[in-house]
Amino acid sequence: MMWVHCAMNKHRPSSCQHYIKVALLLCGFCSYSLVVEACDLHLEELNDIHIVFDHDYSNKSDIGRTQAEIFKVRKSVGSCSFFVTFSGQEHRQVQNLNGQQLNYDLFNSVQHDNSLRDLPEASLPNVLGGKFNIKQSTKTLQYYFFAPYNQNASAGVYRDKVNVSVYEGDLNNFILRNSHQVTYTVTVPPKIDISIQTMGLGVLDFGTLQAGESRSFAVDILANVPYDLSMESENKGMLKHSSSHQVNTIPYILQHDGQVVDLSDMARFSFVQKKLLLDHNMHDFTVTIGNFDFVSSGEYQDNIIFTVTAR
Repeated sequence: MMWVHCAMNKHRPSSCQHYIKVALLLCGFCSYSLVVEACDLHLEELNDIHIVFDHDYSNKSDIGRTQAEIFKVRKSVGSCSFFVTFSGQEHRQVQNLNGQQLNYDLFNSVQHDNSLRDLPEASLPNVLGGKFNIKQSTKTLQYYFFAPYNQNASAGVYRDKVNVSVYEGDLNNFILRNSHQVTYTVTVPPKIDISIQTMGLGVLDFGTLQAGESRSFAVDILANVPYDLSMESENKGMLKHSSSHQVNTIPYILQHDGQVVDLSDMARFSFVQKKLLLDHNMHDFTVTIGNFDFVSSGEYQDNIIFTVTAR
């Protein structure tokens, strides 16, 4: 700083000191005025999110679950620009107590155009923002939670926490004003389904019956939980003549993985499902016609009911 009208000599030393003190006082006053005019910003109505995967999330032709979330930024004084960031890695994941994970992300639009990020990685498309004039007190913002369905996952509860922060200014010049933590929870419900894989849509056709003849089929179970598989024969392991007037029966043997299944009562097998991921489990069975003497001609049949139950 140059003082043009100040001459440092032995006759006026106190005058120069006086002007210097006044100049410093005025500069301090200007700095204080700038702080008073700054915005006071707060995040409001930022709610925790709970998503239930109530859809067939193993269906790879489906995209996923999207949920819109609305919150507000409140200003008490001043006018300013602002932006909002969301913490987290490039690939966000919710996690259960066993360490298993599901992918999700947060976006600025329902079309999933840009993922929302945190500083210092975030660029303009990765933040939410706006501008307050002197008369405005709140701004409403919206973002989108998205979790793809095509993920194999065990049943359970998955969580992640994200820090949401609002900054005054822009990405080149900013100051943090407020932060809030949001918890994202995804519940994967137990899923279990069963189908019979045969050549005849659930029917084993032996044609003309002969003792010792065999047919095979498979029970396909889709599950993400441990389960029990039970089998119950309508005729207790016997083929009966289709006519109610005939009492002839023909025995047969049902085997699962080489083990004979006792059909005189309900049979039950337990499966731990060690992976606990949604997956197909194939269980192979064989039916073999037993020995029989002379029986009346006609059609013989039995119905076996397979039931799968989550444990």
